[in-house]
Amino acid sequence: MIAVTPLLYFMLAKNGAPPNYTALLTILVLIGLAIQLDVGVLGVIPRLRADIGVIQGIDLFGAICD
Repeated sequence: MIAVTPLLYFMLAKNGAPPNYTALLTILVLIGLAIQLDVGVLGVIPRLRADIGVIQGIDLFGAICD
């Protein structure tokens, strides 16, 4: 998040995006990043235990959020 936020802001501002649009896109990207990290972390233990039902639920949640 520390690397993505300033880089994204700089790239959007450089290309002439309005501040409101830049803030909205930055927030959406950070939310998406947080969801991806959560799905990745939550999926490790069930995969180690080979709990297929939980794995399918986590994968379905991740697919819906993408």
